[in-house]
Amino acid sequence: MDRDSFLDRLRGLLNGKERRTVDEGVWPIGHKIKGRYEIMDVKVGGMAIVYFCFDHEFHEYFAVKTFKDEYLKDKVMVNRFFWEAEAWMRLEKHKNIVWARWVDNVNNRPHIFMEYIEGDKKYGIDLRSWIRGEALNLELSLNFAIQICTGMLYAQKKMKEMKRPFVHRDLKPENLLIDKNRIIKISDFGLAKVYAEAESDTVREIAVDEWGKRKFTFTKTGSICGTPPYMSPEQWKGEKDLDVRSDIYSFGCVLYEMLTGRPPFLCSSLPEFEEHHLTKRPRPLRELEQSIPIRLDALLLKCLEKETEDRYRDFETIRDMVNDIYYEITGRKIEYQDEVEELNVAHLSNIAMSLQELGRSKEAISYYDRIVARIVDEVSPEMVARGFNNRGNCYWSLNDYEKALANYELAKRLDPDYDFPWYNSAGCFIDLGNYEKALEEINQAIRINPNYDASYARRAKIYLYFKNFKKAIEDCNQAVRLEPKNASAYRMRARAYEAIGENQKAIVDYEMVKRLEMS
Repeated sequence: MDRDSFLDRLRGLLNGKERRTVDEGVWPIGHKIKGRYEIMDVKVGGMAIVYFCFDHEFHEYFAVKTFKDEYLKDKVMVNRFFWEAEAWMRLEKHKNIVWARWVDNVNNRPHIFMEYIEGDKKYGIDLRSWIRGEALNLELSLNFAIQICTGMLYAQKKMKEMKRPFVHRDLKPENLLIDKNRIIKISDFGLAKVYAEAESDTVREIAVDEWGKRKFTFTKTGSICGTPPYMSPEQWKGEKDLDVRSDIYSFGCVLYEMLTGRPPFLCSSLPEFEEHHLTKRPRPLRELEQSIPIRLDALLLKCLEKETEDRYRDFETIRDMVNDIYYEITGRKIEYQDEVEELNVAHLSNIAMSLQELGRSKEAISYYDRIVARIVDEVSPEMVARGFNNRGNCYWSLNDYEKALANYELAKRLDPDYDFPWYNSAGCFIDLGNYEKALEEINQAIRINPNYDASYARRAKIYLYFKNFKKAIEDCNQAVRLEPKNASAYRMRARAYEAIGENQKAIVDYEMVKRLEMS
């Protein structure tokens, strides 16, 4: 798909729901994240910002998700986002899960680089746009329900392998994306948990969507956290120790809406939702649509029981029962895909890179071991070069400079036009006190890619050592032109101004560093 077609397709899929913003913290269309990922469009939601980007290096499209400033007020919250984003990424690639390809720290803000999902031209890219206030047909509803169960089962299994508890906490139509082949993909794993732990409340106004229907977005009031039409009774009670049965309740709400075009309870306020979810039974499906099988009605009501012990205990039981009903209706069963899709060298490298960025270098090296084992079969020099570069980063973080530099050299030989090994080598040589060699390396990185702001900030650091304050300031100016939120560039420039006695300018830059690091 060419770039113009991508834009036309994207705007059609978004159905006019997205709005652009120039709010502080939101990059504009046309900006290149890290000098590489060109922003083609922006979606600003209740808590998150999603950039639709084109990668000029690998010529791919991505969705890049980050979070509004109000949810990144301190390092504790930032670390929680990184922790949950890392877990999502380590789910790897599964048919029924939005693929979080890697996690990166850009200006002290977590960014999740996700697969770009090409949805249906008519219906859009999430389940909300498919329902549009009207019931889906029975066969499609059951098909989607089976896929949701399959994705949840896989995620639960992988989290168990990681020895982490798993509850999604915000299963709803907006977090169920649908590609052009009608494959359901679950999104936003673990992120609701971070919002739940935030100190500030995030009560959202009730709105009317483009189809004239009322909608409720993610809400937090005290310990109560979730999206009102889909929250389990235990979420309304503010219980912290939720388990999979809370997600089963939310799944029941979603399935109810697919089958009827409306959630189980139609309410106009948070107190009304709370009362209904805690005390009221939803109308049986067959009262709204008599064609619905009795077994399905019973299954759904069991998912929506008020007490957790009265619900199903796992998604596997639900999936098998729904598949049996699907067979009775269609004469065929849906095959399950429970295992992860095999990742190639580039994808493994991205995971390893993310783990290294998140300070988990030893785990990252284990991924690089998997990469080395695959090099014989996947011999693309560019892909392998990235693997060596990122493994070098791991060794650098462990202060093993010899192995780090050896890996960077291998990356340079495989792909001489790849700037990051030169950039990272410069950092190693700075740590080793070899500033002459560091300058050679960073100059080459800038020759290869003159649009990466961090390279200029790193060279400015070297010029400070040589007391060439004029060149240091010039490089910092270029860095902030490319990326106005590069805290390192402001810090280097402040030191340069301080060294030449321009203290007022230094104070201004130090204040900017402080604001950026607090945002």
